Amino acid sequence: TYYIKIQNDGNDTEKFTVTSTTLDPTRWTISYYDEGGSPIVYGEITGAGWLTPEIAPAGGSITITLYVTPNEIPWAGESEDILITSVSATGEGDAVKCVTTVKLHAQPDNLIKKEGDAVYQYGDDHDPTDQLYLPDPVTISNNTTLTYYIWIENDGNANQDFAVSGTGSAGGWTVSYYKSPYDPIADDITTAVVSGTYQATDLDPIPGVKEIIRVWVTAGATLDGGDERTVVIQSIAPASVATDTVKVRHQVDIAYKV
Repeated sequence: TYYIKIQNDGNDTEKFTVTSTTLDPTRWTISYYDEGGSPIVYGEITGAGWLTPEIAPAGGSITITLYVTPNEIPWAGESEDILITSVSATGEGDAVKCVTTVKLHAQPDNLIKKEGDAVYQYGDDHDPTDQLYLPDPVTISNNTTLTYYIWIENDGNANQDFAVSGTGSAGGWTVSYYKSPYDPIADDITTAVVSGTYQATDLDPIPGVKEIIRVWVTAGATLDGGDERTVVIQSIAPASVATDTVKVRHQVDIAYKV
């Protein structure tokens, strides 16, 4: 938000013609409002000019408001200038320039599906703690392995590395992680994921760019019906400025045990 003060430093009441440079409307949204809060027609101020009301001499002024909003396209660090010029009826003018730079926005997005699911229908929002796969819980039999796929994408505005951490094996449950869809033996990343040192590297924010991790969850033979294990997978942006989490709760089938 910018506030543009138009001041009359002359010695007579004056109206000024105010003009503004334009920006690409597919990348930026720009709007102007007069001192009373009414919209200034964008095509007018970026064309022939918007005429101010009369402004008293010797320091009288009005203030107009400029809102500049980047759309989803601009990347971090991208910068644009807007030049606002005021000109009197006799041709004297003055100008100010607003420089807007897009801040870095870091945001991982984890999505999850189970093998056999047609689409990644869970996790397509940003929740640092609680995006639960449904049904809840997922029923699993002893000595059975379920396979999940974790889609990790970059919903920010610059290429990013994300640290990925996940629940490990314990108490009769085995959880392992692999780089999918490659050979699970050669691409076992379980140790790195469980320790939180695995990196999904240099993910581009362009839609469709992703890293997919395969997760195997196995219920051991010694588990009793009703025993549960929740597997949590989290992606973390640098400096922990943003996280996203998916999780799935498993329960051993009460009616089944080897």
